[in-house]
Amino acid sequence: MTAKEKVQLHIDKNDNVGATIDNGATTLEMIFLAKVYAHHNHERYRIAFIKGLEYLIQAQYENGGWPQFYPLRKGYYTHITYNDDAMVNVMNLLRDIYETQKYDHLNISAALKNAAKNAFDKGVQCILKTQYKQNGVLTAWCAQHDVETYAPAKARAYELPSLSGKESAKIVLLLMSIKNPSEEIINSVTAASNWFKKAQITDTRVERIYNSDGKVIDKKVIAEHNVKPIWGRFMNLDDNRAFFCDRDGIKKYSLSEIGDERRNGYRWYTDEPQEVLDEFSQWQKNVTIKRTKVNKIDIYNMTVAKDGSGDFFDLQSAINAAKGFLINRLQYCSRMAYIMKRLRYMNGIPICV
Repeated sequence: MTAKEKVQLHIDKNDNVGATIDNGATTLEMIFLAKVYAHHNHERYRIAFIKGLEYLIQAQYENGGWPQFYPLRKGYYTHITYNDDAMVNVMNLLRDIYETQKYDHLNISAALKNAAKNAFDKGVQCILKTQYKQNGVLTAWCAQHDVETYAPAKARAYELPSLSGKESAKIVLLLMSIKNPSEEIINSVTAASNWFKKAQITDTRVERIYNSDGKVIDKKVIAEHNVKPIWGRFMNLDDNRAFFCDRDGIKKYSLSEIGDERRNGYRWYTDEPQEVLDEFSQWQKNVTIKRTKVNKIDIYNMTVAKDGSGDFFDLQSAINAAKGFLINRLQYCSRMAYIMKRLRYMNGIPICV
């Protein structure tokens, strides 16, 4: 960088706009820093990554959500932000930090790893709280939700409260990736999958028209049989009907009704939920197998194994499944060794000695 560019970078860094997780920001930089540190063992890269991690943990709301900007900015930036997979990107990185060996070379402290896990768990609870109910039935998510009420919220003028085909897909895939899902997570995923089936748009494709420079100059919605389903980026909260907006914020129900600038400059349709539907059947089978296994568990002799070879992945899940009068020992095994855990009491009776 030139001296002038460095001066401008310093000015931009201290302009009080705040940092963001929008469009992959912060998480992508952290992933890049980790890779650079792996090849060039300069401490400043590791420190920068740690600062990024501390920032993500600090930026999280108490209810488990993340704002688009932190420190907070006025306006829609304070909403719980799923838009462009912002919150999902953060949570995937946090889980990689505490659950995998991807970032072990950074020597992240046990305390920070534990904080990352707590942040992830709180994020899951926020996701479950914000899933929208339509006539009492769980459906999907808006691109952003109010931090106080959890209700779908408006962002930019053309981003109205709605159900999002795009953002909801990555949220569900995140929930499906959880190794030992709770009943609440299972119900959430199942409901969202059912909604994707209900809200899909069939026999329709979007055709992009390009100029000689390769720029999109128009988009047309064309009826065509035997094409893969698509979903609206924005769908009505009451009837799942896809809608579109110009910057005046007025709903239109045909892409051709809005002006060139928004029609060609925004992704109004998506096929991302198809990945959920493709994986759902196998995921459901795996969950059923785990449920069956849990039902057959000897509640007096349970094994917890992080590698999946036991009855439960974590100790707390085993405790939750145990009877109040359990007095036999509970075995806890890691990949490397069997470790006896000393627990206190359940209903006043020792459950492990």
